[in-house]
This record gives sequence, C-alpha cells and structure tokens, in this order.
Amino acid sequence: EEPALYDQVKDILSEEDFSTELYKDVAKRFLEDLRNGRKPNPAAMISLYEDPDDQSRVSALFTSSISDLEDKSDREKAVGEVLYKLKKSTYERHEKARSDDIEGLREGLREKQALEELKKKEIHL
Repeated sequence: EEPALYDQVKDILSEEDFSTELYKDVAKRFLEDLRNGRKPNPAAMISLYEDPDDQSRVSALFTSSISDLEDKSDREKAVGEVLYKLKKSTYERHEKARSDDIEGLREGLREKQALEELKKKEIHL
C-alpha cells in the first residue's frame, strides 16, 4: 500500500523481529522479495499455508492498514512507532537471553544504539 516504505524497512527489519514461527516465515519471504527487488505478493504468500487459521493470520498482516489515518504525517509517525516497538521487543527478548560475557555486553550495546537511532529516524511515505 505504501511502496516508498519498503525501501526504508528492508534493512531495518528481519525475520528475527517476529516472535512466532508463522510470522517469522512470512517476514522472511516478504523481506527476501524486497531485497531481491520483487514486489511482495500477499495472495501468493497466504496460499502457501494450508491451515485456515494460519491463512487468516497471514491475511490479517496484509490487510492491516494505516490508510485510515488521513494525515500523511500521522501515518509516518504510526509506522515509525510500530517499527520501534517491534525492534524494542526484539531487543528485550535478546537481553533476557544474552550472556554476561564481554561479547554479550557489546552486542547488547550495539542493539541498544540501533534502537535509539531508530527512535530518531524519520519515516517518509
């Protein structure tokens, strides 16, 4: 729905930002299409799953819309907030599992810096 958004998120998001296997799989396929210069095809992705509940969940991912917000700046802000919350959740999951050795601490610091940079990032639609 917002093609300009794709280029902005393809290097920010990864399948690891999603907590369930279904959403990880969808994100992996979606981001792979973006990174390979292909436009993602939601209908084709939905049809990959046999379970009707999975199909419904995948469909909901693609039918959720920010277009209900009339103001472009409100839509941009909403997208930025969703990205930040998703990445913050990933950071918190990693933080719980992270080791206390020096490499674990460095990785935590890198993730926290990236999270702070994302918070300041402006999304343009």
